[in-house]
Amino acid sequence: CTDVLEAEFAALLTGDANPMNAKHRLATEIVAIYHGQTDADAASTEWKRIHSQGQFPADAPEVAVPENPVGIIVLLELCGVGASNGERKRLIEGGGVSINGAKIEDARATVTVADGDELKAGKKNYARLRV
Repeated sequence: CTDVLEAEFAALLTGDANPMNAKHRLATEIVAIYHGQTDADAASTEWKRIHSQGQFPADAPEVAVPENPVGIIVLLELCGVGASNGERKRLIEGGGVSINGAKIEDARATVTVADGDELKAGKKNYARLRV
């Protein structure tokens, strides 16, 4: 169902290739089938930028912060992270929250945010903060 050559596919299965590269190649092929090669290339580039180079996603949602300084738990709630304050607290104490790359490890901390600050919480939650 993809345009991957049989020899290339066999090499992917035998383990001669890096598994990450194999998964990435097949994912790009599948996206190309459903959305076209242009969108597949764009998604591939964005994925590499975020996951390989550690950069911030271009399409991260913007979140308005109504007051400054703000408690980190409240900030995470504004960003839609976690289902409860307990979950947010565990995420913070586990080292999973950072603003502009600086980890926040105290759940009682208050932070002063500036326009354009970048919040990362966990592996998949990103937000660009607006004051």
